[in-house]
Amino acid sequence: NTMTNTRNPLFEGNSSDRPSLLTISFASDPTASLGVQLASHDNGLTNEMFLPGYASVGGVPNDDVTKPTLATKFGVKVGDYLVAVNGEGFRRFPPDFPEEELEELAPPAAVEDLINLSSIIEEGQQQQEDDDAAENDNTETNDHDDFSYKPPSPQEQARQLKGRVIHPNSSNPGEIYDQLLTKIRQIKSQRDPSNPLVLSFERYMWDSRVHSWSRFLSARKGNVPEAMTMIQGHERWRNDFFPIDLTNPSLQQVMKAHAVSEVDIGESGHAAVVYIDFAKLQMMAAADSDLSMDVVQAFVVYTETLLSRSPDPRRPKTSQM
Repeated sequence: NTMTNTRNPLFEGNSSDRPSLLTISFASDPTASLGVQLASHDNGLTNEMFLPGYASVGGVPNDDVTKPTLATKFGVKVGDYLVAVNGEGFRRFPPDFPEEELEELAPPAAVEDLINLSSIIEEGQQQQEDDDAAENDNTETNDHDDFSYKPPSPQEQARQLKGRVIHPNSSNPGEIYDQLLTKIRQIKSQRDPSNPLVLSFERYMWDSRVHSWSRFLSARKGNVPEAMTMIQGHERWRNDFFPIDLTNPSLQQVMKAHAVSEVDIGESGHAAVVYIDFAKLQMMAAADSDLSMDVVQAFVVYTETLLSRSPDPRRPKTSQM
């Protein structure tokens, strides 16, 4: 397996700070449990500073195959960040990308729920627009009104509410996390078919700042300036190193000879292995020109690909042999 993509000869790397979205509606079963373990990120810790929200999926227990949970139905994964409940944001900082530019990960099994949810939201927005129009019709004009002001549309108000930022209370860690859980419990207890629980998650890749910051901070023993310098240097390296041209003949030679390759370890739970065959590399080096950069590129391609497959993007691992 050379991991080459015949449709795209350029290997861009397998990480990005652009998240994907996962919207989970409880419309089909308002009393259902999501079936995950949430982890709090409202602890006043330095390693939380780049986390978009105050809760993430810390674990997804194995399902009863006869009764799959909503987490299974929607494809929830460890490391997904909960950023809004019923369109009400619980964010540490504003979204970096417009929602319409992001990929929605809702699987086919959940599409019907989301369509029904959209209908409910649209009906509510139309009713709000009708109410606003009626109120405007019944309001007398005032010569001193500022006619340059245009109130935000219901859609814009909904966008602002979903992107709402709540700043952590350093004197009361855990307060926002508790508010989030209370909001979820309140909506579920109402069992209102017209207002089902809707959870909005963001999924980040393994080398995004969201997941990598804590690793860099740990590598610099909690020294924030040194960790920031280190992560910025890493990001500059990524910008300079990628993309890798997979059509490069000498790189293809290294990969096709399996001088650098992946060792299939199955589902044992151990870290994926990048295998380097030094005997083959020595033979190739004796017959050809310097292949050092090709070996480095092959190693990076395999390492990036295997890390992106990690079941926990917060702690991706590989081994070398």
